[in-house]
Amino acid sequence: MASTPASRLLSKERLLGWVPQFEDLCEHVSSFNTLTATVQSLQEELSSGRLQSTQIVEEYQRSTCLYNGWLGAVYQLAPGAVDRARELDTLRLQGNLIGPLHGIPILVKDNIATPKELEMGTTGGAVALIGSEPEGAVVVDKELNYYKGKNIPCAWSAAAGQAQSTYVHGGLDRTDSIGGHSNPLGSSSGCAIAVSAGLAPIAVGTETDGSLVTPSTRASLYTVKPTHGLINTSCIIPTSERYDTAGPMGKTVRDVANLLDVLVDYNKTEVPQDGYASAMTTTWNDIKVGTLDPEKWRMSDAFVKPVPEATKQIVFGIDLPLRPLSDFEFEGRNATQTLMQYLNQLLLEQGLDFPDSVEAREKPLAHSKAVAMSFDETIEKYDIDVIIAPDDCMLSTYSAAGEFPIATLPISCLDFNGRPVGLLVAAPRHKEWLLIKVMSAWEATFPGRKEPEEFLKHIRVA
Repeated sequence: MASTPASRLLSKERLLGWVPQFEDLCEHVSSFNTLTATVQSLQEELSSGRLQSTQIVEEYQRSTCLYNGWLGAVYQLAPGAVDRARELDTLRLQGNLIGPLHGIPILVKDNIATPKELEMGTTGGAVALIGSEPEGAVVVDKELNYYKGKNIPCAWSAAAGQAQSTYVHGGLDRTDSIGGHSNPLGSSSGCAIAVSAGLAPIAVGTETDGSLVTPSTRASLYTVKPTHGLINTSCIIPTSERYDTAGPMGKTVRDVANLLDVLVDYNKTEVPQDGYASAMTTTWNDIKVGTLDPEKWRMSDAFVKPVPEATKQIVFGIDLPLRPLSDFEFEGRNATQTLMQYLNQLLLEQGLDFPDSVEAREKPLAHSKAVAMSFDETIEKYDIDVIIAPDDCMLSTYSAAGEFPIATLPISCLDFNGRPVGLLVAAPRHKEWLLIKVMSAWEATFPGRKEPEEFLKHIRVA
């Protein structure tokens, strides 16, 4: 673990503040498998009376204490989580269920403020915000990785150091590129790592450009980055008000769909009458798909260090004539990044000389929107419903500029080092239901996601 002065404030579990104490941590026999449990399976156990919410919260706290010292995914735990779970158990006994997530603990990214009664801080991974109280978070993770400075590995923060993939053999390769095959990517990396490791059953992350979909793919998770504006972002530390949004992350499509029901503003879009999960299907009969060529659509070699055996394993599809990512270049830089007004320290310093006028912002905005329009034009021209692309291709930039939703489709793991690979799927604006439909067809057609094993070697010894 790459330590920082702030990370030395953390416990041996790499947690700030309150840490639960378990005398039988290593000997305890779990009441369920946190690694494989889903919200749906936990709700079935709760409904039958075989489990209580207090037990569920405690099991995830135990898993965090066992494995977070290596993973570095969770930054804080809510001191009153068990008490709140007990209240929800009482409501369940009384027949008062809040919804499909009743009594389920949720991981929240550390750039999202939550009620003061949870007694948490919200730092965005920044040392300067440790101890601040904008509102707080239930359990929190890494954030703003891309916007702290240049050449900083994803999943790193000054507040907590480097987080590790649950899958990659040997952990982060210090000689790898900032987004290389050994990196969990980000910036919702802590959420992705924690859910894949069974430190939480589901999570709420955020995305400006790729921050939900890239770490989810590398953790073999499903996620949906929704149409911009569907979710209230007033409690999110901003990167760009034009692109920022929150989104659900989970092991199954149903879990993601149910959390999406809770997150979206029903006044901003049309949600299926019985919720997003009602769009789920098991067939591809009426889904029309176009694909992008991985030879043309991939991240730069500087970001993802090429590994021949890994590249050879990532192959699929035919190519649609979508405008290339290079078209987002405007006056020497990426137009979408020009519009991210809250940038990293280095760029903040450079920003002192930036002509921050309406004209300076409107030109790159118009340019990026014009490029992104080719997505809708391609959908219409070829009469397709969705476009599927390689995971490491930054289709998320199109999604940000065009404000349309994008999601992940887990596939398998690389023989090279064990890291998961998958696909991205994008649909026109306000068609989150269509993404849920495609994701569920995918889930029903292909083998289930492979559970991680590598991190289990790094169990905490009491």
